[in-house]
Amino acid sequence: MYTKEYDYPIEAAKQGITGSVTLEFDLNAKGEPVNIRVIEASPEGYFEQAGINALEQWRYKVNLDDTGNVIEGTGIQVQFGWNLGSGQ
Repeated sequence: MYTKEYDYPIEAAKQGITGSVTLEFDLNAKGEPVNIRVIEASPEGYFEQAGINALEQWRYKVNLDDTGNVIEGTGIQVQFGWNLGSGQ
């Protein structure tokens, strides 16, 4: 699996807002996340797009069945969190 660091949304950082987003997605035969859906965002309106942008960069190792379909490649969930930490 290849993951990439994800950005803190500028507006949220300026306002000192922390939060999280849970995404659900499927994998294609290349291991790319597709059909990305927001399941939960807290607070709403700040972190959804940043989470989607990050997940679009990730790549997974997939196993294919005899017909070329991804085995266990649907309904996968991941949660991203943003926290400014102490001192910021």
